[in-house]
Amino acid sequence: MKKLLLAGALLPLLMLLHPAPARAQQATVVSSCGLANAPLGFANGTITMDQTGNLCTNSAVGGPYGGKSATLLSNVNAATTGATSANWYKSSYTFACVATTWNAASAQLQYLGADGATWVNYSGAALTANGLVAVTIGANTSVRAVVTGTPTGLYCSLS
Repeated sequence: MKKLLLAGALLPLLMLLHPAPARAQQATVVSSCGLANAPLGFANGTITMDQTGNLCTNSAVGGPYGGKSATLLSNVNAATTGATSANWYKSSYTFACVATTWNAASAQLQYLGADGATWVNYSGAALTANGLVAVTIGANTSVRAVVTGTPTGLYCSLS
């Protein structure tokens, strides 16, 4: 009986000497990653982990690598070339356009070629009516939208 009581008294002391293994720290979920991030390989590709261990989602804006999005055209009413949006992460994005009226106009997504001077049309990324198309963009790519014709109130975004 004395041995049982002694063992019972020593058990808490032994537990102090051999604490339970440390648990992994829970990651913080944020809406955008830092610059150095990597995909975690989920089927939907919408979660990455940045250099600080944050889990990053793109729930507020598009693109799994940091949630980058941009308005490429805003309230366009004539043929024009939109501003260049640079340094996109390698990923899949959605090119979307809406207009009050299209008037036979079109909006084409382009990327800057390897020579740094030639703009190239993304195949299948031309819209002639309200809608969207999926595009895959390479790392550090510059993009823009080009409008032909005379739409009314045309807006295009990439997200």
